[in-house]
Amino acid sequence: MKTHGDDILEDMCDFSETHLKSLVTQLEPSLVAQVNHCLNHPLNKSVTRFEAKYHISVYEKDCSHDETLLTFAKVKFNILQRLHQTEIGSITKWWKKSNFEQKVPHARNRIVECYLWLLAMSHLPEYSNGRIIVGKLASVIALLDDTYDAYGTFEELQLFTEAFQRLTWFKVHHIFEFFL
Repeated sequence: MKTHGDDILEDMCDFSETHLKSLVTQLEPSLVAQVNHCLNHPLNKSVTRFEAKYHISVYEKDCSHDETLLTFAKVKFNILQRLHQTEIGSITKWWKKSNFEQKVPHARNRIVECYLWLLAMSHLPEYSNGRIIVGKLASVIALLDDTYDAYGTFEELQLFTEAFQRLTWFKVHHIFEFFL
């Protein structure tokens, strides 16, 4: 949780990392793997959904695990995974229905990439509709990025940018209805 220039937390992180690395030689192999994983993939810099799967597998190998708790964790993980699959399926259907491959042939289908950005921000089920809407929006933004990066000439892109700048709020509102 440190920020650049936060000397106290930087010192604490360095201290913790140094001591954890020195403990590695004294720990049993399963704990060594966990410590190394945590040092290489700190929770605050990881995608929660990916880390959940890792920690479930680690807990499952622990001989003192609670079978009921493990079952609930797996069920919850699978339910959320199914929700995420449904969301990305919804975005994919929208993309195909919009016929972007035909209308904008230079565009890359970056739905999964865009969706993973959103999943990294929040995996919670109550934000499902938001992930779907913003996933569609992020896909269109990626399409525009591809247009600027690989397709238009400088003059065409200047005209394109000016057209965007002339959009009124009313027109933007109708554009966003396209995503619903």
